[in-house]
Amino acid sequence: MFSNVITCLDANKQPTNLSRECKYVFINKSNKLVLNSEFWSGNNSIYNDYDRLNVFLINKYNIDFDKDELIEFALADFINPGIDEVNYKDVSSVIEKMDGFIRNSRLLSGDLCIFDEDYILKFISYCSDSFMEKYGDIIYKLAG
Repeated sequence: MFSNVITCLDANKQPTNLSRECKYVFINKSNKLVLNSEFWSGNNSIYNDYDRLNVFLINKYNIDFDKDELIEFALADFINPGIDEVNYKDVSSVIEKMDGFIRNSRLLSGDLCIFDEDYILKFISYCSDSFMEKYGDIIYKLAG
């Protein structure tokens, strides 16, 4: 996915796949060359794009994020999928943090700087279609 979004370049501005050699990042969307450090931090960093992407996808797919409803559901029917980084004994704190991320994301203005919206939507469609092709029968059986 990232090869269509950015190209990492070494000190001689030649493409590299080694992170320790990456001095510059070429952003395909804007045809802009930035220092590697600028790519990871600052107003137009990849992390700000992730935050803007949260809001873009919530709006695009009309996702209703009702924190209290999610917490109520999680406490009643939640199944621990076994992700080590998440404390499922206190899943409400995970939902609270997610709510904070979404609220903070809404404070950012502007379009995505790194990612192309159409490419993201095509990638999501491809992933969901591939997932359903592989696991759809199981999901339909579980859904009853």
